[in-house]
Amino acid sequence: NFFSRRRRSCSFLDCWAAAAAASLMPQSDMFLAVHFPGNQVLPFHNGKVGRLTSQQSNKMELSVRTTSSNGLILWSKEGSTKDYLAVSLWNGFLKVEVDLGAGAVESFSTKPVSDGKWHHVYIHRQSQLLNLQVDSEANIRSYFPAGASKLDTDGVMWVGGHPFLSSEHNLPVNLHTSFVGCISYLKLEDQYIDFATDLLIQQALQYCDD
Repeated sequence: NFFSRRRRSCSFLDCWAAAAAASLMPQSDMFLAVHFPGNQVLPFHNGKVGRLTSQQSNKMELSVRTTSSNGLILWSKEGSTKDYLAVSLWNGFLKVEVDLGAGAVESFSTKPVSDGKWHHVYIHRQSQLLNLQVDSEANIRSYFPAGASKLDTDGVMWVGGHPFLSSEHNLPVNLHTSFVGCISYLKLEDQYIDFATDLLIQQALQYCDD
């Protein structure tokens, strides 16, 4: 067990926020396991202190529990660029996919993670090197094409999916499905994310029983 506990001139996030129903949330959800039922997505800054729109490196850490074979867990992109970052389930395996503008690089866990057990995921990209480690598996290294070194996004990290992802073109089908399962212990750029206080758009959250 883990720790208990129209058309109008506006940005995409602001327009989406206008349509989202706000509700009260607990004071702190930093280490609680949040349940994603498949129809809820949560936006956060991709850096604890604010939006990071051009990144030479990326660090993400989280724990997931699911029985689903496919689904988008983390997503970050900026509409006018090719760059994107996606962490997802692919046929039961954990998949990391990053495009720095010169073509997507993919990395997979060596074992399935859709077994209903908790799995800890560590992802670190430094320039053209991508590292993925799941639980006690060996670190998996992947390399980007020469010349690609920065990830340019809008600085928002979506957790659990994305409200309009199906409208994105030329993306794998598994990225069009929202995540169903539990997420806990989320860390972005070495900072823990509090699902309640760091959430950019207030929503009612559901929790998982440990």
